[in-house]
Amino acid sequence: MPSNEIPNLTSIIFESLCVLSILGCVSFFNVYCFLSIMLSYRNTLNRSKLHGPKYEISRFVLYTLSLMLTMIISLVIWVLALIFLELVDNWFDALVYAMSFFTSSVGDFKVTMPIGWRLMPSIISVSGLFAFAGATAAAIGMAHALIEHIDKK
Repeated sequence: MPSNEIPNLTSIIFESLCVLSILGCVSFFNVYCFLSIMLSYRNTLNRSKLHGPKYEISRFVLYTLSLMLTMIISLVIWVLALIFLELVDNWFDALVYAMSFFTSSVGDFKVTMPIGWRLMPSIISVSGLFAFAGATAAAIGMAHALIEHIDKK
């Protein structure tokens, strides 16, 4: 076994664990924020009187926008990770790279990852899929709570 294979293997394992750790942080952030926003919305509805459908729908839209903001922040975490790990030269390329994989709309990039980091796009994509799923579930839960609140008349 050549001596240069062992450092490459350990490097690949280290880099893969690093990417999975970032995924864990982003996933924890997403789940925590999505559930917090949904529970906050439900508590707000339970404490308030019905102010009319237009007001209630406006409040729902504001809470839904906060779900979107959470997704944008999780995307920013990936951008910061790409820049901090010096895998991408500037923030714009990092944003385009992360956004493309986060939304699963893979494009053509001039950015090539080193061997151990080639798992990064797939992990960013998985992160985005779960972020969209979590935000959708939270929005559906909030919509259900809104409908129940409006039907209480």
